Amino acid sequence: MEKITAQQMLDCVERELKMRRKVYPGFVRQRKMTEQKAHYELRVMEAICEEYRLRCNQLDLVEMCDGRAAQTDDREGDRPQGDFRW
Repeated sequence: MEKITAQQMLDCVERELKMRRKVYPGFVRQRKMTEQKAHYELRVMEAICEEYRLRCNQLDLVEMCDGRAAQTDDREGDRPQGDFRW
């Protein structure tokens, strides 16, 4: 089974938020959901989106650093001294 990436999860959450922004006003008009509940659910989904954005940015930075570390491992002079580990 293929691993789901952080970017794929973010994309999914963003699609869900976009859909909810379209659908919730109709739910409120049809009295299937209160306006307060709609605002609450959107705020929660927005917070989830922001959390995943931060995670994706952090993962990008880690991957960039890992890539740099792999490049410097090939050059003897660039290796850290002592017990320091990448």
